[in-house]
Amino acid sequence: MNYDAGEYSISEVHTGEGTFYDRESSGAANLDFMEASYYTAAMNNEDYMNGLAGAYIEITDKDGDKINVVITDRLPEGKKGDIDLTRKAFQAIEPEVTGRMNITWKIIPFPTTEPISYVFKPTSTQYWAEVQVRNGRYPIKKLEYKNAAGQYVELERQEYNYFTAPSGMGEGPYTFRVTDFYGHVLEDTGIAINKEEIPVQGKANFPY
Repeated sequence: MNYDAGEYSISEVHTGEGTFYDRESSGAANLDFMEASYYTAAMNNEDYMNGLAGAYIEITDKDGDKINVVITDRLPEGKKGDIDLTRKAFQAIEPEVTGRMNITWKIIPFPTTEPISYVFKPTSTQYWAEVQVRNGRYPIKKLEYKNAAGQYVELERQEYNYFTAPSGMGEGPYTFRVTDFYGHVLEDTGIAINKEEIPVQGKANFPY
């Protein structure tokens, strides 16, 4: 609670406008599978691109009603603070006729008892790879792998919520180090490429 993550500190409250939409294509964060179990939403471009793809947030509407959503998409035209909920999520707290409303939101822990997991793009090889980190209790700040010299190398995060190793990471299996927005660090060893996009589980998750 006391960790200083700047404007995305755990107690920081954001303001914006809430709207709704019907998504017609895959969400920008490549987390569409989460819609079966959770309410989801698109986040304005500025906050999304600051690393909040996949974040779990609590939204409060103008009447004090609350709903928790996973950020699975990007709202390019939105102003900073704006959230575009799916129609289903919007209707859960507000009549559809409202259309647009003032909201506040904050980051909260994702409610999971499972460890984080890693999903590789099917085209990943020892020469090029992309990895997505899933199921973190808090937004992911950084993903690193340990190279042959025993040094950690940070991977570049893409707007579609994968981390890229443009020259690959070697044959593997890999040692990864994952850091969240609040300074928690996880290290996993023995993570091998899975070309079937099946999540490869780590051994733990970030603490509450």
